[in-house]
Amino acid sequence: MGRRKLLNNEQDCFLRTIVSGTRSEDVAKIMNERFGLQLTGAQIKNYKSHNDIKSGKVKQRQTLLTPEQDCFFRKIAKGKWNVDIAKSINDKFGLNLQVKQIITYKKNHHIQSSIPGRFPKGHIPANKGKIFPGQINSGCFKKGDIPKNYLPVGTEIKKSDGYIWIKIADPNRWRQKQLLIWEEHNGPVPAGSIIIFLDQDRSNCDIDNLALITKQEHVRMNQNHLYTKDRQLTKVGVGIAKIFTAVGKRKKTKAMMKCLNG
Repeated sequence: MGRRKLLNNEQDCFLRTIVSGTRSEDVAKIMNERFGLQLTGAQIKNYKSHNDIKSGKVKQRQTLLTPEQDCFFRKIAKGKWNVDIAKSINDKFGLNLQVKQIITYKKNHHIQSSIPGRFPKGHIPANKGKIFPGQINSGCFKKGDIPKNYLPVGTEIKKSDGYIWIKIADPNRWRQKQLLIWEEHNGPVPAGSIIIFLDQDRSNCDIDNLALITKQEHVRMNQNHLYTKDRQLTKVGVGIAKIFTAVGKRKKTKAMMKCLNG
């Protein structure tokens, strides 16, 4: 049976708003009076230690959010994309936080969003860099059997076409790494759009090397040979492809209107 948590979410949030510059014994007294508890200073001290809560002067890197903002952050984080968390907290408190700041804050304060398919930065899979041609784990096994070639969740493989795939769930759910990286920073990829590699290296899944374009823009990129191994030149090519696509749509619309009007 799991260990009972000392404070519930409401009590934890309240503690964080009063803890700065306050002795553990005084915090315990305030908590007891507000919630009808029987906490001791030692319990508060242990709780702060286990949950990385500081009473003294806060270091610069810890001042991104006030206690009230931190409490709100923790309430909305579960099940939300980082881009949505940033928008919610910016809208509520008039801030201008970027997605990278949200990711760093979550990591530094041990806050989980519980989004399926997310892996922590620095995660090293058991067989990183191995190439597996053809289908992944395509065999059938009886319930309870563990095949010799079983790969754990979080495993990365690089297929012969250069794309990196990550196993996100058992028994056999995989997704391309660039999609997971993009979604971690920007949310789901819209229908009709794709993620491209600006330097044409399919194994380089750094967020700065990824760009979102529509399938129509992708066709224009190929038709006009706008893909290069230079990131900046490819970015320029994306802009050109967007213009070509917009012009093409306008011409098509005019042609349709002309046809309808006789």
